[in-house]
Amino acid sequence: MKDILTKGTAEGVRIYALCTTNLVQEAATRHHTSHLASAALGRAMNGALLLAATMKDNERIALRLKGDGPIGEVVADAEGTHVRGYVGDPDVFLPLKNGKLGGDGIWRQIVTIEDAVKLGFNLVKIETIKMENSPEEYDNLYRCRFVTAGERAFNYNAMIGCCVDGFNDDVWPDWNPFAPRPIGDRGVWVGYDPNGGSGNGDSAGLVVIVPPAVPGGKFRIIERIQLRGMEFEEQAKAIEALTERYNVQHIAIDATGIGDAVWQLVIKFFPLAVKYQYSAPLKRAMVLKALMLIRAGRLEVDAGMLDLVQSFMTVRKVQKGGVMTYVSDRKRGSNHGDLAWATMLATVNEPLGQEGGNTMTVMEY
Repeated sequence: MKDILTKGTAEGVRIYALCTTNLVQEAATRHHTSHLASAALGRAMNGALLLAATMKDNERIALRLKGDGPIGEVVADAEGTHVRGYVGDPDVFLPLKNGKLGGDGIWRQIVTIEDAVKLGFNLVKIETIKMENSPEEYDNLYRCRFVTAGERAFNYNAMIGCCVDGFNDDVWPDWNPFAPRPIGDRGVWVGYDPNGGSGNGDSAGLVVIVPPAVPGGKFRIIERIQLRGMEFEEQAKAIEALTERYNVQHIAIDATGIGDAVWQLVIKFFPLAVKYQYSAPLKRAMVLKALMLIRAGRLEVDAGMLDLVQSFMTVRKVQKGGVMTYVSDRKRGSNHGDLAWATMLATVNEPLGQEGGNTMTVMEY
C-alpha cells in the first residue's frame, strides 16, 4: 500500500488526511529507533506534513518538540510532500510501570480482562465471556494463564505467524472483502462445522478458503462466519449465500448432529457437497494436515481474524478409550473451536502427501 496525503472540503471545512506507514518504517530503519522513538518521530513527521500541506507555495515548516523526558527533543521539518526528522535518543525505552523482569530476561506487565474492567474498560461483560468459554479457555485467553504446550495441538506463535495484512495490495492483491465477488471468479473451498448441543451459546463455524493455484502453494482464509442461535435451515441458507458470492468448488460439512440435516439441504443447491463423520483417525488427519500447512508456511489468514487464531488454541490432544484424538471444549459452552474445525475440514480436501515440492516430517506434541 502506497503512502498518501490527500485533502478535500465539505460544507466549508477543509480536511487533510494522510497514511505514512512506509515513510515511518523507512525513518525508523535509517535512524535505528526503538518502538517508542519510532512512534514519537512518526507523529512529529506526520504533523509537519499536515502543516506543510496547508501552506501556499510549498513553504517550509519546522517542528521542534523539546521536553524533559528521556527521549530529548524531537525535530521534523517538511516542505511540500518532503519531510525529514530525528529524535534526541533513538534507543529510548520506558519499562512498563507495574511490570516485572521474568526469568527469560524479558520485562512484562500482565493485564487481565478483570484488570481492564477495573480500570474503566466497559465494552465487554465478563459474565458473557465466561458463558461463551470453558474455564480453561477463559484462563488462557482472558487471564493470561497459559496451558502447557503439551495440551495444545497448535502453537500460538506459529498461528500468529500465519497472519498477514490481507488489505495490503502487495500481499493479497486479488482480495476485496467489500466487493460483490470478493475474490472474483477464483475458486474457493468452504468448510462448515455445526453447532453442538450444549445450549450455552455454542455456535456453528463457516470458513471460506482460497486453495493454492499450484501444487505446494498457499491456502488463504478470506472469510469466517460464526452462526449463533440459528436453526439448521438458516445455516443452510448461509452456506447458499456463500455460493452466490464466491465461485465455490468444494463444500465440506461435518455431519455430526444437525450437520446431517444441513448437508441434506445443501446438496439440493450444491450436489457435490461432501459430508464427513468425525472419527479419531479423521481428526488426526485433519490436525496433522493443518500442522503441515502451518510449518510449511502454506497457511495465511488476515490479521484481523484473531478469533480464528484463538479457535485453533482450543484444540487439544486427549486420550479416549486408549485412543489418541483431538477435541475442543465444546461441551462446556465453547464456541471458538468451530472455526478451527471448519478450516481443517476444508484444507483436508488436499490429501496428506500432496503438498508438492517440500518433504516434511510432522511431529505431534
